[in-house]
Amino acid sequence: MHGYYRIPLIVRDDIRTLEEWVERFRRGELAAAKFRGFRVPLGIYEQRQENTYMMRVRLPGGAVTPAQLRALARLAREYGVKLHLTTRQDIQLQNVQLDQLAPLYRALYSVGLTCKGGGGNTVRNITACPDAGVCSREAFNVLPYAIALTEYLLPFPSSYNLPRKFKIAFSACSDDCALATVNDLGFIAKVRKGEPGFAVYAAGGLGAYSQVALKLHDFVPASEIGYVAEAVKRLFDQYGDRKRKHQARLRFVVRALGAEKFRELYQQELQRVKEEGPIELELPSWSEERREGVTVPLEEPRDGDYQAWKRLQVRAQKQAGFYLVRLPVPLGDIEPEMLESLADLGEVLGEGSLRITQTQDLLLRWVREEELPYLYNRLRELGLAEAGTRNLDYLVCCKGAATCKLGLCHSGGLCRAIAAELDRAGLPLSQWPEVNLRASGCPNACGQHPLASIGLHGAARRVNGRAMPFYSVLLGGKVQEGRTALARPWGHVPAKNVPALLRDFLQAYQERRETYHSFEQFVEAEGQDLMQQLIEQYKRAPAYEENPDYYRDWDTSEEFSLAGRGAGECGAGVFDMIESDLDEAKSAHALCQQTRETELLYQAVVALARSLLVLRGLDPQSEEEVLAHFEQQFVAPGWVASRYRMLLQAAREYRESGAERALWEQATLVPALAERIKALYESMDANLQFQIEPEEKPALAEPEPTPIALLLDLRGVQCPLNYVRAKMALEEMEGGDLLELLLDDGEPIMNVPPSLEDDGQDVLEISKENGYYRVKVRKQV
Repeated sequence: MHGYYRIPLIVRDDIRTLEEWVERFRRGELAAAKFRGFRVPLGIYEQRQENTYMMRVRLPGGAVTPAQLRALARLAREYGVKLHLTTRQDIQLQNVQLDQLAPLYRALYSVGLTCKGGGGNTVRNITACPDAGVCSREAFNVLPYAIALTEYLLPFPSSYNLPRKFKIAFSACSDDCALATVNDLGFIAKVRKGEPGFAVYAAGGLGAYSQVALKLHDFVPASEIGYVAEAVKRLFDQYGDRKRKHQARLRFVVRALGAEKFRELYQQELQRVKEEGPIELELPSWSEERREGVTVPLEEPRDGDYQAWKRLQVRAQKQAGFYLVRLPVPLGDIEPEMLESLADLGEVLGEGSLRITQTQDLLLRWVREEELPYLYNRLRELGLAEAGTRNLDYLVCCKGAATCKLGLCHSGGLCRAIAAELDRAGLPLSQWPEVNLRASGCPNACGQHPLASIGLHGAARRVNGRAMPFYSVLLGGKVQEGRTALARPWGHVPAKNVPALLRDFLQAYQERRETYHSFEQFVEAEGQDLMQQLIEQYKRAPAYEENPDYYRDWDTSEEFSLAGRGAGECGAGVFDMIESDLDEAKSAHALCQQTRETELLYQAVVALARSLLVLRGLDPQSEEEVLAHFEQQFVAPGWVASRYRMLLQAAREYRESGAERALWEQATLVPALAERIKALYESMDANLQFQIEPEEKPALAEPEPTPIALLLDLRGVQCPLNYVRAKMALEEMEGGDLLELLLDDGEPIMNVPPSLEDDGQDVLEISKENGYYRVKVRKQV
């Protein structure tokens, strides 16, 4: 077997074009934005480190042969790159240099692998249960269908120019191990009157505004899933919002249209697809069963931990006499030598026996019972046969700010700190399979935190004018057909306080565990109140002078900043800052409702007023300035109704004189103001402009003269405020006018010009002058 899926011939053309464009980009003949638009759909992302890339290798259902794993290990050593297993069953090659992109792409193709569709607005890797074909609970083996649909969709150009990413998953039973109920398109295997088929779900997804999927069909014959996939893809292509990238996923189409209208349009599209002609998926013909005659030496286990290892890491297959074995890969990071050794074991124990899981581990299948001691002894030699007591083996997280341009926090560093704290406290996650702990470095949920029983996602907060890493703490996520629920956020705490908070929470669970039949019951009965108390206890952020370590993220020595989010991601930084303030306002108001503390009500008003000021390039240094700027920028122009002036005035009086009564008299306006600000935020287009009407007509004012050309000195202005101010200036200019920007070295020059190019502006020239940069931008029509 060369590989599990057939790669379309167009990938050879992609490789030739990639070789040509890399050379043109190196010579300066190709703009960064244009090169990015070509390489990202090929699964090539620029990392946080300048001129360094990540390649995401596509593995449907996590299926990979031992020979392919060995090839990946060899390439990692040869090119000096890192290997990372993802929650979507891909393998990432990280720290790839520009001149290595095309040779690596060609080498992957030669062993039956590709990165095509691994990034951008494309049909992403199709996932499936890692134990598909051997699970005793499954309706039938879904992996062939995931591979067949991959082969059908890969060649179409329409699969690479969607409004946003499009994710598909196949689960083999209602346990939904592949997370079909939170994907853009999900299939759950069913058998009806002896016929294989699927329940179909659509428009689920994780990240900003996570959503459980909508059921489209109770049952569709397995032979018809090609029609279903094509119809949903076309519906997304037609109705997805290409202008507002942060609201472009399929779930926002359902929110805009409503569930019934979405179903109606889907049925119409499905009928059109069927009328165009048959879509016959070709199921692969390979066999997954263990080869006959393959034997290994019969051995005895070499120490007394064998039974504990077997209990925790080994599970019986539905095929009598065979077992599948979990091989923990802490946080998904694996060295080439280790991967090669595991590939060797996979080959010895039967070719085609390895899978990548949604928990970033490897699964070895088709091991005979009498071979388990041999496997245990080999894993023990590799340091992988611990009895499952290492807490790091049970945490899931994305790479976060260590490599990702979207990452806010170092989620991997946090997980290592959590594991160490739980180890010291004697709190073994291995004994609690019901406790699923996941972390993401930002709200985008690559670590799948919204599905965790305890979830964490990184956030940035200002504390006394300095940036500090924080995490949002969530509780109660679960996945099961008909019962899937998203974790609920309970508040934010500084990154350095998260391990202690989780230690205290899990210590309480350990002490009360005998009282409850599940972790879910514990959370519902008293865990929520406990978490709220712990967040109140641990949310305090000390001043820099008191403890500067809080202003450094885990696993870093530098002070925390958004540096490196750059090249085209300035807009994402704006969204993060807005959402951070909105979350803070929501938490303060919710707690105020419980405690009736006036200070919490005041803080909710301030956070709401501050949330949108970044859109006007403002970074107020006091709460008084926040309230004044909000009134000038949003109340006076009518974006927010004039009735909120009374709330703002009451907030000022409370801060100046402690007048609580006046603020409470206006308290009913706070939820309404929050809804209005949220509506403005959600309406923004790619240029950060509101797409809904003002609540009131603005007061008449003298029109400001529109400049023909402008010099804008942004030295000393940090990202993303410098980017916002540049956009504001361009909005006031006529098409063809010239704007000159003065930008500092480092993050500003790295981020602002590419972000303006992404907006469609023409960056004409960048020159360095005495430690800063002069950038010339022509306003496009």
